[in-house]
Amino acid sequence: MTQVLLIAGAPPQEAVLRASVEQFRAAGATVELVGLFAPDDIEPGLGLAGLRSLKTAAAERGKAFEKRVAKLSAPRRVWASAERDRQVRRAGRRAHVLVALDASAVYAVWRLAQVNRKAHAVFGIAPALKAVEERRARPLHHALRDAARTVPTPATVGR
Repeated sequence: MTQVLLIAGAPPQEAVLRASVEQFRAAGATVELVGLFAPDDIEPGLGLAGLRSLKTAAAERGKAFEKRVAKLSAPRRVWASAERDRQVRRAGRRAHVLVALDASAVYAVWRLAQVNRKAHAVFGIAPALKAVEERRARPLHHALRDAARTVPTPATVGR
């Protein structure tokens, strides 16, 4: 089963989120959502495998962290909140498709894709659905590709 991680810099529109989650589930994928929104901004009956509010995570880290993050640009704010969050990092490592739902989430997806080299990193729902369909259509190709990408390169070994 394909794992999809959606990352949002702002609360996504409910109708769009509901429709895209249904499309991902119809394609045989599980969907997790991470973003800079309050947990009650997202309707509970969407069928998400996981939901993580980066605002809640930032609040757990204290007022000093919240003040520091508030001064950052939107893309850096998303990444700074997600960077040391264990749930987000774990979901990023497990995901087969990393999706930035808006422009402020692109940097966080790019950074997570550097850690998870086997994942497709895309911007938007349509490219994400295409990546899920591609993985479903060619499972052996992606299994071999993923295995090859988990082996360290000679340059990495030489360090």
